[in-house]
Amino acid sequence: MKLPIGNIKINILGIIAGVMIIAGLFGPWLWRGYNPYYEINPETRERELRYHLITRISPFFFSIVTSAEEHTIEWFVSPGSSLSGVILISVAILFPFKFNRLWINGLIFLISMMACFFFFLILGAAYG
Repeated sequence: MKLPIGNIKINILGIIAGVMIIAGLFGPWLWRGYNPYYEINPETRERELRYHLITRISPFFFSIVTSAEEHTIEWFVSPGSSLSGVILISVAILFPFKFNRLWINGLIFLISMMACFFFFLILGAAYG
């Protein structure tokens, strides 16, 4: 499909990749957790469902679930994580466009990989 501006074409796989990048930006990147288990309450002598610690980390927040009732969300928006998020969103917008020059497509891919790497460097520096 051609756009009215020049000879830029739209790539369907690029649209899918852009949507996945934006969805992945707000979903968990790292996940650590355990399955629920049953325990007998000594007072009521009935089974109770208990949960172990579950941790999810995304570029802008992490959530901790220690039991069924306790759920904590901590936002760690810093200049570095915000920059990484802005870079990833801009790359996701540019992914669907198929440029005439191959090096432009390669540069967009390289910038997206660098933004992901940059996020993990910031995560280690801020909470290491």
